[in-house]
Amino acid sequence: MVDGSEPAFEVGRFQRRVDQEGEDDRFYQALVPFDTFDDVLRRDRYRPLPHDWTIAVTDVSHSTEAIEQGRYREVNTVGAAVLAAVSNALPDLQFPSTFGGDGASFAAPSAYSSITKDTLAKTAAWAEDALGLTLRIAVIPIADIRAQHLDVLVAVSRPLRTSPTRCLPVEDSPGQSANSSKATTAFRARPWE
Repeated sequence: MVDGSEPAFEVGRFQRRVDQEGEDDRFYQALVPFDTFDDVLRRDRYRPLPHDWTIAVTDVSHSTEAIEQGRYREVNTVGAAVLAAVSNALPDLQFPSTFGGDGASFAAPSAYSSITKDTLAKTAAWAEDALGLTLRIAVIPIADIRAQHLDVLVAVSRPLRTSPTRCLPVEDSPGQSANSSKATTAFRARPWE
């Protein structure tokens, strides 16, 4: 409770009243999902982010070298931890996000900036302390992007389906016997009948 009368969500030293959900909080929920690949290319399916939102972009510094050292799991863990931490910090907020393996990006109303920045800082500290990886963070107001005559458009998709397939074993590769140490089994995908 912030003042004893209204429920609040608290992260670190930051609080946000959650009983008064703003219209911006519902922006992402209001988007009509598309469910075909064709819709990905349709400009009319995308909407500009609200003017008072921010975008957060994260990246594991020197991830290529870490992956070459066999640390791909740690790199992916840090990238995924960004979205997990923000989702945990703002459990009632639906927001657009992307996961890129060595980082993640998301957008959220600027009313939550103190929570997202605090959460990202804690995630970066954890990545450094627990895994020895540096997580770079940028939080950019949409207004700053638009001041550069650019925009950020978003859409939401349902899980996109292609035709269902099943895998069936086929013959060994020509010229290789089943007893050969190099024999492999190939698989061919066929649509469900």
